[in-house]
Amino acid sequence: MERPPVEYDEKTFHRRGIYFASVGRYERALTCLEQELIENPVAVHTWTSLAYCLDRVGRSVEAVHAADRALALDPSHSDVLFAKGKALFHLGRLEESIQLMATVVHLNHEHAEGWYVLGNCYYHLGKYEPAIECYRHAIEVNPTFVKAWYNKGINYADLNRFDDAIRCYDHCLSSNASYAAVWNSKGIALSNLNRWEESVMCFERSLTINPRDASVWMNKGRCLRHLGHNTAAEECFARARELPRRHELAEIL
Repeated sequence: MERPPVEYDEKTFHRRGIYFASVGRYERALTCLEQELIENPVAVHTWTSLAYCLDRVGRSVEAVHAADRALALDPSHSDVLFAKGKALFHLGRLEESIQLMATVVHLNHEHAEGWYVLGNCYYHLGKYEPAIECYRHAIEVNPTFVKAWYNKGINYADLNRFDDAIRCYDHCLSSNASYAAVWNSKGIALSNLNRWEESVMCFERSLTINPRDASVWMNKGRCLRHLGHNTAAEECFARARELPRRHELAEIL
């Protein structure tokens, strides 16, 4: 869940770091937090914030080390466990991340982000049913958690439960209709149900938002071909060939 920016406070380096992190200036936040730790090396909350910022800038190995420094001071701090677990997830160390996230949600059953990351771990291990259960918990805590709704839909689709997947995508789109990836995923689910006209409309919505996604042009072309619109389908395939291909991600980034 996105947090609103905090008020700028120049009283301490830690508070300055928290402010810069809240507005997405992570490198500046790191500078402030590192300075705070020079002055106060036993501040658990500062080590935790440092781990979070390091992970946000792709320095996940260092984030794990920072979290370990915090855990040495407070081994059961749920925020630290979450920061380390999320960094481990980004490093692909899924089993370790699962252990930590399971502890996080045990300590705080209403930790929506903890349930979400736990679900993502299970998803990447191909354990779709446990992943769906985790996303369900995340949504119970925060019914407007769009990324949890989306990833829940992705897991249903991988289980060929396309009607359930579509319901999840519709929840996302009711909150924010500007997610190109959700329109694309809904179109794919509809095409698996042979609902070709509806699929084409979804792909068109996706392309209105992001016209440079080759995979969506391909998906639209396949549906048009099923409808017998071969000339229009070939035009879509031609557009796709002009664009770089990319792998679809399960998360809305």
